[in-house]
Amino acid sequence: MSGQKIKWFISLFFISLILFQNPKPAFSADSRNKTWDFFPYSVTLKAINEVTLPYPPVDMIIKDGIAYIVCSSGSSGTITTVNISNPNDIPPVRSYASLVDNPLTITFYGPYAYIAQSKGVIQIINFKDINNPVQSGTIDTYGTIGRMTTNNGFLYFVRKEFGFTVYDITIPDFPILKGNQIVVGTPNSIFIKNNYAYITSEGANLSIIDISNLSQLPVVGSYNFGFTFYDIFVSDNYAYIPQGNTGVQVLDVSKLPNPEWVTNIFSRKSARQVVVSGYYTWVNDDNSVQAFYNKDPKSQLFAGSFDNGSNTINRLDVIDAKYIYLCTSDSKLKVIQIYYEY
Repeated sequence: MSGQKIKWFISLFFISLILFQNPKPAFSADSRNKTWDFFPYSVTLKAINEVTLPYPPVDMIIKDGIAYIVCSSGSSGTITTVNISNPNDIPPVRSYASLVDNPLTITFYGPYAYIAQSKGVIQIINFKDINNPVQSGTIDTYGTIGRMTTNNGFLYFVRKEFGFTVYDITIPDFPILKGNQIVVGTPNSIFIKNNYAYITSEGANLSIIDISNLSQLPVVGSYNFGFTFYDIFVSDNYAYIPQGNTGVQVLDVSKLPNPEWVTNIFSRKSARQVVVSGYYTWVNDDNSVQAFYNKDPKSQLFAGSFDNGSNTINRLDVIDAKYIYLCTSDSKLKVIQIYYEY
């Protein structure tokens, strides 16, 4: 067993003992809006607004003051736009039910939205006129898309059956296939940073691919120690990998081909998503948001939380280090304001 795996096991063992002896964290959140007076880095998270959506939201991207939300009931769905330019005064939402059939996930390049459907087709929608979006093409992927993202004129996505795919979208409505790469396991998330694609798979596998070499898309790094991996986030030289009940692994990904485990963030319930903004790591922990102060990424310090009651948080995003937007299972978009105690 490698040295970093032994370190990971020892850390998990001792922290588990502490949690077993005292299952309630010393600074746990006992209410939805808890003020933490103990440390200068503490935050208070307060709900200031919410809007009702037509179906439960499953994905979201925020662009130019508009939240584009994928809403789905499983058998039907819609794209819904919410003007969040003033978080305290949100106008009525607008839905575009006829644009796509059962949408799953969304990304943007300029005014063009790329929306994956359940049947493996990506619809290209021009939102230059948000009041009159125009269908501008399709991509048939012949697979089930997990996540998508865009960067520097390329569309990147993972398919559960076939791994990683890249399209050139410098002409947004005329995509050109540039390459594919098989990855270990069933891929479920992707993050692009600099010249690398970071791809996680359900069976606790991380594959790091050099996207500067489109002809080969070589795998230049990997990590496969953990349980089930969810949505990866990369900030500076650190990758944050949520893995459900055992929290979030933090890896130093500058050490290729073997990323090095540096610490674990133990959240309260089941970590599914992470966003790093400023000096804070925000963890989507099933039905709560957990905040950790991360000026030193190797030492993540609990800073506060927001409790969403019995409703699951499907997606979150942090804007301007001031507001958190939550897509929740009760068909709501909730706005949480961040109050810093320093």
